[in-house]
Amino acid sequence: MDELERRASVLVEADCLGGDLDDVVRRAGRIAARRRRRAVGVTLVAIVLVAAGSVAVARARTQPAVVLTAAQRQVVSCATVIDSGLSARSILVSLDPSAPSLAIDGVREQLVSSGVADVRVHTAEDNRRQLRSVLGTASPDAEATVVGASVTGTVPAAAAAEVDRILELARQRTGVTAASTGAVTCQVDDATARDLLDRYLRARWQGGADVVVQLAPTAAPGERDEVEAALRNDPTVRQAWAVSQQDAYAELTCRFATDPALLDAVRAEMLPWAYRVDLADGATVDAVRARFQARPGVVAVTEAPTLAQLAAPMDAASYTQLERGLDGASSCARPGRPLR
Repeated sequence: MDELERRASVLVEADCLGGDLDDVVRRAGRIAARRRRRAVGVTLVAIVLVAAGSVAVARARTQPAVVLTAAQRQVVSCATVIDSGLSARSILVSLDPSAPSLAIDGVREQLVSSGVADVRVHTAEDNRRQLRSVLGTASPDAEATVVGASVTGTVPAAAAAEVDRILELARQRTGVTAASTGAVTCQVDDATARDLLDRYLRARWQGGADVVVQLAPTAAPGERDEVEAALRNDPTVRQAWAVSQQDAYAELTCRFATDPALLDAVRAEMLPWAYRVDLADGATVDAVRARFQARPGVVAVTEAPTLAQLAAPMDAASYTQLERGLDGASSCARPGRPLR
């Protein structure tokens, strides 16, 4: 009699189990088999967990944390400001990568309570994507990049005098590393970073247009027709869109819905008629300007601003023109009708 049978016999004799000895042995055997299978399963799970942990550790060892350079941090911050709709009163608050969500929420709530409009939280992952979108293949490994969250917003025109006070209050909050206006944020010294941001800025100005031909609000229909015909037949023009005063006003009300002071001061008939132009390969803005600047009704032929222009002192009117031109990450539809 083996050990299993001996133990079952003892149990039967002690009347601890019902049934005969053979039945008890079979039942005991099934129980023992289940226990063995369970033990094997637990062992396999433990092996898998250990292996997964080893892979994670190995991956962490092969992907050391990447700390952004000062220029890369400026790229992230300035691109975030551009996407949020740069204006004379835009602000950006940057937080340390270790700042908890409570600190981020605190900054957001303070800005809202201070009357700041369009307050947006940009998570660390948002800012990593921002870096990739500007730097492209030159971007560091996204998963290993150490970057903090940020909060953006726009101080309404009625509270423009409060910008400095709002920024100072933000700087005093736990976890905040910097707080500045959009113009200061985009004062980039590194030449490579500045070139990348210039291209990023151009891609978000006037729906990505290379140049905009503006006509006076009072331009006659015949003058507009002549400009349209010239654009259709110009071999240096790849595509063009006619943006009426009503189109421009609809875009303005969509993008600045939270700034009633600005909208109250603008009417559709005050805005210029415009043609947004994408140039063919090899064409230059100067060549288009030379052909269209002197046409009847045309008041300006403009191209996307550069960071140098953003950093230079600008009056309120210049900033207003700039902020109207920047599409940012707005969901507003691109206005106008295509000419070709």
